[in-house]
Amino acid sequence: MEVIVTMMVIAILSAIAIPNYTAYVQRGYRSEAKSMLLAAAQWQQRFRTETNAYALAATGLPVGMDVVPATGAARYNVTIEDPPPVVGGFRLLATPVGAQAGDECGVFRVDHLGARSVVIATVPYTGGSAEVTRCWGR
Repeated sequence: MEVIVTMMVIAILSAIAIPNYTAYVQRGYRSEAKSMLLAAAQWQQRFRTETNAYALAATGLPVGMDVVPATGAARYNVTIEDPPPVVGGFRLLATPVGAQAGDECGVFRVDHLGARSVVIATVPYTGGSAEVTRCWGR
């Protein structure tokens, strides 16, 4: 009887702890993806200073800036949107893949003006929307 009670307690604790731990890990990778996206935007600005044009999707991002995390299984792919949203501009995307594919914040975006947005279930959210604030803010 004591063993059954012990197993029940362990099962209840596991049911609470595992989803919380998974959410914690996803938030960590989400934070890393946002940082990489902003670093890639800075790289785009430096690239434009040197070449008088932003890098296009065909040019790609430098090795190490195109995937999050840099080692291990990919959680986000960082890409340059093709075609750019405006002539002479750029938009970078951080798309969740693998174990992160079901992330509640979806695809993170940043453009040449520094505007941040997200695409959740194919719906784009921009500006000061609650979704952008929630996903970019934490």
